[in-house]
Amino acid sequence: GYVSSIPIVQNVVCNDVESATTLDTTITCEVGDLILAQIIVRSALTLPTDWTLLRTIPPVGTTSNQTLSFAYKKATSTSETLTVTQASAERIYTNLVRLSNAVSISYIQSCEKTGTSIKSISSTKPVTPNMVIWGASSSTWKTTSPYGDWTYAPSTLDYYSLPQATRAPRLGTFVDSSGAGERTFTI
Repeated sequence: GYVSSIPIVQNVVCNDVESATTLDTTITCEVGDLILAQIIVRSALTLPTDWTLLRTIPPVGTTSNQTLSFAYKKATSTSETLTVTQASAERIYTNLVRLSNAVSISYIQSCEKTGTSIKSISSTKPVTPNMVIWGASSSTWKTTSPYGDWTYAPSTLDYYSLPQATRAPRLGTFVDSSGAGERTFTI
């Protein structure tokens, strides 16, 4: 037998644009799936009205206005598109996570560091029996290929980002279905 109500990450779509005011990202899904969006923009963010904003982490550096936002929606078709809009033409990064069997999504913790020399951030996983999906962003990255991936601990986390051979993976998505303990994300 099995328990069918445990949330499952079915797929993740990562997308970016170097300079634009909008970015469309589409994910294949089933009606009723929950779609979690992790979004990096560098000017004021606007989301479609059918998406719910969970949290925007304010800029942590002094050299850019880069923010990391979390939003979600319940799928009403077998393909959902998120159109991210920002006020001025800048970088946009979007990771969409498709969750089947998920009942709800909530924002439970933030761990932020500021400064230009910070390369690693650590946090304790919240005490919860539920899956935790981490989002990590960096306003700086290597400027030439290969760009390198995020590193993380523990190694049991599932990691999603742009392919580092061709793009700087400034936005990392980490799926954490293991027990409580320290989590570390490094650029």
